[in-house]
Amino acid sequence: MTTGYSRAELDEMEALFVKRLPRVPNEKDKRRLPMVDAAAAAGSPYGLLIRMHLEAEQFVLMFLNPVVTLGLFHGINRCAIDGDWWAGEFGYVGTDMPVPTSESAKQANEVISLTTASAGDAMIVHFARRGGSKQILGFRKQTAIDLFLIIEHAGRQFGLWDQDFQLLPVEDSERPN
Repeated sequence: MTTGYSRAELDEMEALFVKRLPRVPNEKDKRRLPMVDAAAAAGSPYGLLIRMHLEAEQFVLMFLNPVVTLGLFHGINRCAIDGDWWAGEFGYVGTDMPVPTSESAKQANEVISLTTASAGDAMIVHFARRGGSKQILGFRKQTAIDLFLIIEHAGRQFGLWDQDFQLLPVEDSERPN
């Protein structure tokens, strides 16, 4: 399988990702940001739909195209390396939250870019959404690890990238009409 996008569309997404990079979160952000304590996601050749539960008993639903999905995957990995999360045992803990569905995708905020920062046993993500709004969220270590493993599974399942993490475009002849 491959992404659901052509090389030209992926290039356009990458250019938009770079153009719209939000500022890198900092230590001051950590003190006042909402924390994600659980996440569930569904992958597809078109990206990742993530439902996040905040400690304040609120939910956030976001859609990440393959470029943003890969950016979040790398960002989580960098935070895990910085925080030495991979040194001990780790695994998927999961949540009892329902996985988002294609019906709920209509209500999702489309993320076009993001930046990440390490915060010890947490990660800070600054999301830039289509339309210009931004949101900063914190992810506890285990929630970030769960999300990393979900993204890794979706990437493998849908063949979004190769062994060097280069996104794989769909050939025009393979595209659904």
